[in-house]
Amino acid sequence: MLRVQLFKSNQGSAPTSPGVLYASVVTCVAAAVLAGSASAAAWQVFESKAGRFRIDMPGKPVETSETRRTIVGMLTGYRFEVENEDSFFLVEYRDLPGVARLFMSTESLVEQAADGLLDFAGGPAQKNEVVEIRGHHARSLRYARKERENQIVRAQVILAEKRLYLVIAGVPDRRGEDARVERFFDSFAFWPEP
Repeated sequence: MLRVQLFKSNQGSAPTSPGVLYASVVTCVAAAVLAGSASAAAWQVFESKAGRFRIDMPGKPVETSETRRTIVGMLTGYRFEVENEDSFFLVEYRDLPGVARLFMSTESLVEQAADGLLDFAGGPAQKNEVVEIRGHHARSLRYARKERENQIVRAQVILAEKRLYLVIAGVPDRRGEDARVERFFDSFAFWPEP
């Protein structure tokens, strides 16, 4: 936090002139503007050719993969995440086996994935809506993380053919939408297998 003392104590020092005060304020404003533009400049377009998606992220994502047992078998998830002291932004994708689509409807697969995400988070959904994203069945979620009560998470679970996308952002709960979250979700684009 930037703390600025605009007025000095008159105890044992000369009064501050209006010129010095003006220069101090201009310097502080310039520093704040530069800090804001540096933060905005950290955003970059990230594209995964293998994942067939593109998204704006607030920095270079860390790439990881993990294999888990699910109701449709063992699935490997590929995750791309940027995390800082108060927030995180991630995209994960998993390719479902063709047999999964034979035994479960698209709606059921998305619902199961959304329920699994909520179970993993450890908290109930504040919002859990069926939506359509770019012509594909999806769920839009909003929930609090159990281990971080002051953080609100927004997620989209999207099934595009056999690929399941999880697009998730967690930011401090400030009782309003965070512009970073809007930018993140608005920039998400994916394309079909060639």
